[in-house]
Amino acid sequence: MKRNVNILLIWLSLVLCLSLVLSACAKETTPATTQPAVTNPSVTTSAPTAATFTPTMPATTTKPAATPAATKVIKWKMSSWNPIAPVFGHYNPYVMINWVGKGWADWVGEMSNGLLQIDYLPPGSVYAATEALQNIGAGVIECDFTSSGYAGGVAPETLIAGNMPMCWTTAALGYDAYYQLGLYDIMAEVYAEHNVVHIPTLEQCPGNLAVMFDASTLSSVKGKKIRVYGAMSKFIESIGGLPVSMSYADSYMGMKLGTVEGATVTANALEDIKLKEVAKGFVLSPTIINPCDAIIMNQNAFKALPADLQKAILRDSKYYMAAASFMVNQSIYWIASDAAKNYGVKLYSWSDADTKLARQIAREKVWPDFAKANARCAKMVDIIVKQLIEYQLLDK
Repeated sequence: MKRNVNILLIWLSLVLCLSLVLSACAKETTPATTQPAVTNPSVTTSAPTAATFTPTMPATTTKPAATPAATKVIKWKMSSWNPIAPVFGHYNPYVMINWVGKGWADWVGEMSNGLLQIDYLPPGSVYAATEALQNIGAGVIECDFTSSGYAGGVAPETLIAGNMPMCWTTAALGYDAYYQLGLYDIMAEVYAEHNVVHIPTLEQCPGNLAVMFDASTLSSVKGKKIRVYGAMSKFIESIGGLPVSMSYADSYMGMKLGTVEGATVTANALEDIKLKEVAKGFVLSPTIINPCDAIIMNQNAFKALPADLQKAILRDSKYYMAAASFMVNQSIYWIASDAAKNYGVKLYSWSDADTKLARQIAREKVWPDFAKANARCAKMVDIIVKQLIEYQLLDK
């Protein structure tokens, strides 16, 4: 038994020694091994931090970003051959041909969002209305609303462009000739020779006769003293009337005093110079002359405008003038109606036969004078004759 106890003691001693060794190993601090640092700067496996990430965008600054300079407003001056008429009836803001003069100037300002502002000047305040083409070409001011015939002495083509007697009875016929049959291109060439760009106004403003006699037929004009202007002199003479040269403004007193028995005027004269107060009648149909005036612009000033604005003015003025011609025409008919209703002015309309005869007389006796001025004039008259034949307004 003693021997067994000794063996047990030996085992206990061994277990105790082993425990002490394991305990010592558990308490010993073992040095940590380290890996060499990665030295390639273009590669990283860690997420970027605010301290090390540089964004690919311009650095921010507290200085405000520069803003583009404001577009400079362009200012033009515009003259005209006629004063601005006061409104009447239900028309607003313009009446009569003010739609194609002052109205156009205001429309350009609106259409250009205020970039081009046009100051509309009183007639004659800068130069005589009859010298508009020369002054606009020279750049005295930038533009003008002119009666085309005023330039007939230096550019005879303008007399045809302004509408010959018994030519176009409506603005639509004028548009057809200008934009479909080539008159615009011819006139653009003419005006360019005078350093001018033009826009035909093609207002529908029926012009015929204010009279002191019964004017129900073409033959009723024979032997009557009629106030005339320009080419109307030759026409009145060709239908048997006695032409009397007289200014537009003097027509009122001329008819009142009996100096003349009638006046070649557009129907707006009934209101404009109050012919409704003295005239006994007005020949409303046919239209002896349906004026085509023009906006003329100095070519240098026009070409100095931004290219897109130049295009917009030339393109969209056609549509503005078409709409304006409706308003001109309707306000003129309002005038005629008012003159008949409230002043006793009798409105006359000639028969289709008389109208066609008057046009044929004009073709034979008046239009050749326009055509003989130069080759361009001959071409323009030929275009118009062919147009009117095509619409059966003239015989071949």
